[in-house]
Amino acid sequence: MIRILDAYDVVTDQVKYFEFAGLSTDTPKPTDSNISTGSVFTEVDTGDVYLYDEVSATWNKVGE
Repeated sequence: MIRILDAYDVVTDQVKYFEFAGLSTDTPKPTDSNISTGSVFTEVDTGDVYLYDEVSATWNKVGE
């Protein structure tokens, strides 16, 4: 994993979503229970972008 950014809700001081950047070989991608729907993982070596769905705990490639 190269980079992790997070965004907090200023009212509740809870994490709203994360932005991850890493290599396509970084598997498995994070699935911690703190990660919320809409979090983003960008593969810096391929340019592929994935959005997280917390209900199914899966990363879905954008554009497919």
